[in-house]
Amino acid sequence: MDVIAQKKTGVGIMYLACTFLGLIFFGMGISDGIIVIGLLGLVLSIISGYIFFEYVSLPYDVIKVDTEGNLHLPKSKVIPLCDITDISYRRASAKGVQYKWGSVTIRTHLEKFKYGYIKDCEEVAKQLTEMMHRAKFENPKKD
Repeated sequence: MDVIAQKKTGVGIMYLACTFLGLIFFGMGISDGIIVIGLLGLVLSIISGYIFFEYVSLPYDVIKVDTEGNLHLPKSKVIPLCDITDISYRRASAKGVQYKWGSVTIRTHLEKFKYGYIKDCEEVAKQLTEMMHRAKFENPKKD
């Protein structure tokens, strides 16, 4: 099985660090009696912690393809490449800077699958689109 997409490891480290930073601010705000800093630290740690646990729940190898032309996605989802109707991506950005990692969305006639924190999401989307078109050319549906 070939791995098509992997998750970006630096993202998890960043959100884990933000969670701990928020807890530090929360502790400093409570101990010094500055409630605003404590509340901001609590909010930062809750949001970052949620995103971190969402990140951890995604497997490292997010999208794989086998030799039979099936796409293997997390949670044991298997999709034939010829059933895919659209593939899109969105790069992560902050303050005008676009990163190489982002999200990839795979659409079929019945479902939509969106996976975030994908390393080199643009290249992954291009590769999947090429594989999708090749599969549709090799296995045309007969009406």
